[in-house]
Amino acid sequence: MDGHAFAALAGLSIMAFGVGVLIDAFRLRARGIRVPGVIVGGTGGNESYTPIFRFTTLDGRQVEVGSFYGQTTPPRPGERITVVYDPENARKARILTNGQDGTVAGFFLIGFGMLFVILPVLGALDAI
Repeated sequence: MDGHAFAALAGLSIMAFGVGVLIDAFRLRARGIRVPGVIVGGTGGNESYTPIFRFTTLDGRQVEVGSFYGQTTPPRPGERITVVYDPENARKARILTNGQDGTVAGFFLIGFGMLFVILPVLGALDAI
């Protein structure tokens, strides 16, 4: 397998992973339950922060989870947010914004993977 084919295969893999992230985000948005929540803290520092948030499920359970996705601005404890959670697993919860629910990450991975597919193809065509 030459370098062009390997890069294209890597790009396709990255794109497939991005599609999976998007499907997961869209599925949670479609089937999840939306409730109010609050930021209670965060982890990280310098350039990347991960919010920790709390919400109450419809059946009255309080759940506190850390976000799966980081952000560049520090979390503001006490900030009111909207949370979407999986009714079968409340710990699978996301803050309902594009940056925190996985849609941005999914689209980024697809675009990044496309570079690994397109650039080797262009390089191979240029060599012809």
